[in-house]
Amino acid sequence: MASDERFTDRTVLTTEAYADPTRLVTRYSLYGYRRPQFDLPAATAELLHDVPGPIVDVGCGPGRHVAALRADRPQRTVVAMDLSPGMAKVAGPPAAVADITALPLADASCGGLLAMHMLYHVPDPEAGVRELARAKAPGGTVLIATNAEDDKEALSTVCRAAVADVPEAAGWRRDVSRRFGLTMAEAVARRYFASVRLLDYAGDIVVADPEPVVAFVESLGAWAPQAHLPAVLDGIRRRVVEKIEKDGEFRIKTHIGILVCR
Repeated sequence: MASDERFTDRTVLTTEAYADPTRLVTRYSLYGYRRPQFDLPAATAELLHDVPGPIVDVGCGPGRHVAALRADRPQRTVVAMDLSPGMAKVAGPPAAVADITALPLADASCGGLLAMHMLYHVPDPEAGVRELARAKAPGGTVLIATNAEDDKEALSTVCRAAVADVPEAAGWRRDVSRRFGLTMAEAVARRYFASVRLLDYAGDIVVADPEPVVAFVESLGAWAPQAHLPAVLDGIRRRVVEKIEKDGEFRIKTHIGILVCR
């Protein structure tokens, strides 16, 4: 199976990549080195503070946004929803297992819906956006988050060079988010919502040790060439060490966006 197909394969997503939070939590940890620090769940809770509910987090993962929303307004119903039973279980009740392209929600039934960094895993992302629009109540809000096309380009460059050193690993891509980057996401959202506001969040991940970067890439193992992954990771580690020795740090520009859709 080609790596692009594995990005959206339901079996891979629910039994390997996101069977439980382990790999995703490892990826989150790289953002602990972000400058300035940015709390995405807190930003989500602020954007949806005045939404009466119910709110549904589609593709909730381990429930970081769900927890922030529930803490912000405990009396409001916030539903965790994910394709992976393991993720839905960790996020905690009320929770449901569901596919964003066929949401088990009535038309115009939700004050708020979220699709945070997950539509690039959907075979037809536009079908997911269409479902979010269908389930949004009049006056409600949908948040869609994804990476911009230039997000973590320094890391992509290092990965491509390391893969090129291992001919047997040729063709491996780690930039899954480019399947549905910010520019494309905004264009699609504007077809389904009367109002779309883009919030840009740019910063830098700065490390003085290669291991957080290596761990991040290793956590993408569900889409990596398993037999050759150690050699690729060694190549990444070597290149990051060279940058640190030369510049005193390895800097990765990060750029995400949230689309506030009404």
